[in-house]
Amino acid sequence: MELDGARVLLRVDDAGARYPLVVDPVLQTAKLTASDGAAVDSLGQAIAIGGDTVAVGAHLDDIGASANRGSVYVFVKPAVRRR
Repeated sequence: MELDGARVLLRVDDAGARYPLVVDPVLQTAKLTASDGAAVDSLGQAIAIGGDTVAVGAHLDDIGASANRGSVYVFVKPAVRRR
């Protein structure tokens, strides 16, 4: 993928490909991570989206000395700055 002004171009090298050719690009525009997360917290087991706000559960998050109490992280899409 490449950006050409306001267009996104998808270039595919089909040398040696078998047809029909299926192209299924994945585009990641943001990555949500917990500021204090650990690999075993299970961030993302539950997700709720409303407008520009995303609530993401981590049901195995430890709270202090209490194991697996769980947490919810709330992410809000930043406002777009206009030039």
